[in-house]
Amino acid sequence: MSLIEVERQRDADVILPDVSFVVIGYNESAHIEACLASILAQSCLHTYEVIVVDDASTDSTASVVEALQVVHPELRLIRHSENRGRGASRRTGQDSCVGKRIAFIDSDIRLPPDWLSRVASALEVADAVSGVAVPDGDCAVIWRMFGPKPKGIPGYWDLTGNNVIFKRSALEQVGWPAQRRRSEDNRMARAMLDAGMAVETLKDLKVEHHEAKTYRRAWAHIYGTGYHATEILRDLRIIRLPDLVWSGWFVTLRGSIGLGAAGVLPWWLAGAVVLVATVAVDIGAMVQRFHFWSSPLRWIAATCANFPLITTYLVSRTLAAPRLLMRRQTTVH
Repeated sequence: MSLIEVERQRDADVILPDVSFVVIGYNESAHIEACLASILAQSCLHTYEVIVVDDASTDSTASVVEALQVVHPELRLIRHSENRGRGASRRTGQDSCVGKRIAFIDSDIRLPPDWLSRVASALEVADAVSGVAVPDGDCAVIWRMFGPKPKGIPGYWDLTGNNVIFKRSALEQVGWPAQRRRSEDNRMARAMLDAGMAVETLKDLKVEHHEAKTYRRAWAHIYGTGYHATEILRDLRIIRLPDLVWSGWFVTLRGSIGLGAAGVLPWWLAGAVVLVATVAVDIGAMVQRFHFWSSPLRWIAATCANFPLITTYLVSRTLAAPRLLMRRQTTVH
């Protein structure tokens, strides 16, 4: 039930909510109404407030929220005057809410009705709990375009920032890294673990992820993803499967160039080796994320469309590596 309903029932002057939902978003007018509806439809007895942090959207995101406020007074809108990034948006929400537990939901996420009851129960023994977004990551645009059936596997980190809840005491001890425009949830998870806290992802708790980016924007976004993935590797020194895959591809690239330069391989063959390695990475990523046999033609079309994205990611990581690995490490959090 909403905090407003409880206030009316108990006729109390002040009731602090059990949970504060913080919804962050930038240009999410297409999805934020569905996101908020899924929050307001939670089937539990916890009281809550909902704070929307609009990171200086240039579309009608704020107008959509303002229209919903007429019907749902428990909604509160905070607008940044300039785009400050995900970390700053989360910190604004953290500093503005009063709940005993604080949940962060991205605007393109839709929660199942039992999300709050399940994560709140798990929070009894953990300091932070998240679910699994389906589909996750940058493959969401491929899923929207071609519709292959996603597998809904957990990510490579202990928490995901797109749907997560914290004990207030844990969040106040660590706090979101406000200066981070990306990978802020990865750094938060590491900081919590370093502080001796317990974090958990409920692998069977699925949430819907409706990515709003166009293919062109996703292409540009994934270039930055490659840079930040290399930065995370340097700062946190955690080797994940994507790091191993990129390392193998990079070794193949350097070896092919070296053999071509030495005249051991003709240049066309050296290029073919790199192409085959890139195709293998692309196919591997799609096998991991989507079911093939449920719709083979959709899967093949999605894999072809994903090839430029995965190539951009690999190239971005390669170009970023010399600059990042030779530069002084930034703070972990």
